[in-house]
Order: sequence, then C-alpha cells, then structure tokens
Amino acid sequence: MENQTQTQTQTDTREQEILTREQQRRQEIRGVFDLFKDRAGVGDLLNRCLDDYKINVESARQLLLTELGKDTTSLAGRHATRSDQHLQYPGEGRGLDFHSIAAGYDATRDFQAAAVDALLLRNGIRIDKPHVASRDLARMSVVAMAETCLRNRGLSTSGLPADQILSRAFSHTTSDFPQLLANVANKALMQGFESEPASHRVWVRNVDVPDFKPQSRVRLSDAPGLLLVPESAELKEGTFSERAASYSLKTYGRLFSISRQALISDDLQALTRIPESFGRAGARKEADVVYNEVLLANPVMGDGKTLFHADHNNLGTPALLLPSSLGEARAKMRLQKDSHGGLLNLVPRYLLVPAALETDAELLIASTVDPSKTNNVENADFIRRLELVVEPRLDASSEIAWYLAAAPTQIDTIETAYLQGQRGVFTESEEGFNVLGTRWRAVLDFAAAPLDWVGLFKNAGA
Repeated sequence: MENQTQTQTQTDTREQEILTREQQRRQEIRGVFDLFKDRAGVGDLLNRCLDDYKINVESARQLLLTELGKDTTSLAGRHATRSDQHLQYPGEGRGLDFHSIAAGYDATRDFQAAAVDALLLRNGIRIDKPHVASRDLARMSVVAMAETCLRNRGLSTSGLPADQILSRAFSHTTSDFPQLLANVANKALMQGFESEPASHRVWVRNVDVPDFKPQSRVRLSDAPGLLLVPESAELKEGTFSERAASYSLKTYGRLFSISRQALISDDLQALTRIPESFGRAGARKEADVVYNEVLLANPVMGDGKTLFHADHNNLGTPALLLPSSLGEARAKMRLQKDSHGGLLNLVPRYLLVPAALETDAELLIASTVDPSKTNNVENADFIRRLELVVEPRLDASSEIAWYLAAAPTQIDTIETAYLQGQRGVFTESEEGFNVLGTRWRAVLDFAAAPLDWVGLFKNAGA
C-alpha cells in the first residue's frame, strides 16, 4: 500500500512538472509573438505553435521570423555579420530580431521607442501606454542600448570597452543613441513640467506665436448696437474700437551635464531625474511670470492707468472674503462696459486666493448657507459655482487680498504665449569634448501679458 502511494505521488509530481513546463512554453511563445500579434497571419501561426508541444520557444521564434521575413530586406545591409543579424532584446527569453523585418516595419524606431519607455519606467516615471516590448528591455543597461543602436546600423562593437562604445554611439553619424537619450530626457522633462502645480493654466488664455517679434494683441469691443432701419433706408456702417497690448517672447534656460561615468554606471537618476527637475523649474518660471510680473505687479495698461485702478471699476471696497464682498465684485463685473459704452455683463468664473485664505474660500464655496449670518440665509448659487484657484505666490504680496477672473472664453484677461512648436520646456544636447559626457540645455520660450482689465477684479481684503 505504501509503495502504491509513493508511486502515485511520483506520478502526480511528474504530471505537475510537465504541466508547469507546458505553461511556461506557451507563455514564452506568446511573449515572442506579442509585438506582432496584430499582423496578418501571425495569429494563426501562434495558435499552431501553442498547440504543438514539440515546438519550443526557439523554434517558434524561427517560424515567426520566417513569416515576418517574407518579401523583406535586412536593415543591417550586406556588411552585417551573422551575429549582428540576430540581435535580440535581453529579458525573459522573449528576444526579437531587429534586422529580419516585415515590410514597412522600422526596427530602429521600434527599438528606440521600447528603450525610451524602459528607461523611464525603470526610474518610476509613469507612462500611460508603454511600448509592448519595454518589459523586455527592463534589465538592459544604457551602454548595452548604445551598443544595440550601433549594431542595428550594421556597426561592429565586438571587443570594445564601455567607454569606446559610448564614444562611437555619440559620434557616429548613423547612430541613433543620442536621439534615444534626447527622447528620454524630453519625456522626463515634460513629465516634470506637466506634474508641477501651475494654477495659472486654469484661468489664463494660452496661444502660440511664430517668432520673437513684438506681438500686437487687440481686444475688439463687442459689436456696436444694432440700429433701427426705417423702410427703404440704408444700413449704417458699424465700427469696432480696440484696446491694444504688445509683448514679446522671452527665453529662459539653464545648462546641465550628464557625465560619462553616470552613463557607464547606468545612473538613471542623472538621465531622468535631472531633466524632470528642470521641467518642474520651467513650470515654476511660468507661474512666476504670470503672478509676480503681471497680476501682482499691476502694470500700466494702454490707457496709462494700472491694471487694477479705480477708473477701471475693478477694485472693491476692502473687505473679508464673504458673500457680501463677492456680491459687490460680481455687480461691478456685470456693469463693466465696452469701448462703445455697452454693458458686457461679465460673470466671475474663478476665485483666486492666497494659501492663507484657502480654507475660508473652500468653506465659503462649499457652504449652502451664508457663513457670515446667524440664521439660515441661503448662500448664493454663483458663489458655489466659482472655481477656486489657490496660489501661494499671492501670499508674499498679501495674505488677505483676493481676486476674481472671468473665463477667457468670455473676455480677454491675461494671455500667455509659447513659441510655435515648442510648447513648454524643451531640451537640446551635444556631446562634450572638454567635459567627458553630454551637455544639455533646458529652454523655455514664454511670455505673459494683460490684454484687458474688465475681466479681472481685486479686493485688498480686511
């Protein structure tokens, strides 16, 4: 009886081992096919490989390459060595041949995209839809990626030490390695730029401008009123008056370097965190310009008066942030007029407060009753519809002053601008000669200017 039990146990163990190996075989084969599963004919081939237990992962890979290699030409060219022609992603046995390519498939570009995402993911930078092959490159070092870029172009790297591989990858005209690093740096930089709190983006109007010449912006008044037209009379020409503002883009930037030692040591902190921090710095610079150099600076407008001025009817009686003072502000904005004297009927959309007033503002907007009353006086609907914008840069000027702004779709207030095609911070790089490594510059072409005063309101607080 004991022998029968032992024999059954051994049988069960063997069956489990067979099942485990089969599951692993199928998983590895799926990994090989994953990148090309949407191509015609590949799905049927995958099923045949999965169903035939005699086909291992290497056989499946060769069958896939044969299928993909129909009517193709090697990207490596006639000078590629045999070892170069079967360059694979490292990883968990899911290699892909980057030179035996199906028609229309760009191996170099595909490797770059996967490598960029792999480097970003390794350093904790979130990517919504990472390249399907990025996991296969998760353990590949920066030097190995440089070597792959050279070999993908048919250049031998046999026997070269790491520093020479990097030197060739940077200097060789056909190497894609510098572009790979640039893509990593730019994505990391934009991650930092977009994730940095930037409250001004909520309420200003943003545009692209073609160059650094002075940009003339006009706020055309509302169309003049329609006139009664007596029978058989001619229509009278209507004219638009305008208020002009002018500004020019300014360039902000800094240099930084990534050393040869950092790349050889696979120091991704240098490759991703440094550009990411410069992206954050660019977003902070934008906010500095909008708040410190425009809103708080209270610049002189085209009529010779400051942005917030009694004659502009956009200053309130100093008061606490309460329904009564907000009511005064709303009334004054409603009564703003265009250049023809016509009422604009503006509606406040954004409530701008310093960090010191954040809690009071949240309670006021969220409350269903007037918090300043002892009875159950209902809070005004327009207050609960206000969108709260909290900006700590306002605290340095005043911890009690607050502002209202109309929506930029209703009236011009403050306009921000980027150079066309370069929205946000961007990087440029070059290989250092005097310094062993790569030099980068982070650049922001940006401007902010007030176009009109009628859509902005300030209360100095109390």
